[in-house]
Amino acid sequence: MIVKNIASGSSGNVTLIGDGGHNILIDCGITCKRINEGLKEEGLSLSDIEAVLVTHEHIDHVAAVGV
Repeated sequence: MIVKNIASGSSGNVTLIGDGGHNILIDCGITCKRINEGLKEEGLSLSDIEAVLVTHEHIDHVAAVGV
């Protein structure tokens, strides 16, 4: 089981949750480039993400949603 805060704070929030077969992000409030860098540390890429759960629509939680 992976639970990793890729970013947390007023500049952006992203949390990865995975179980080795399924991976989701909770929020995506930073750039895709920064998200991918955090995923890479776990041996993952954006294509490994199955879903994004957005907790609310503040920019520090949704910056990369439209990408």
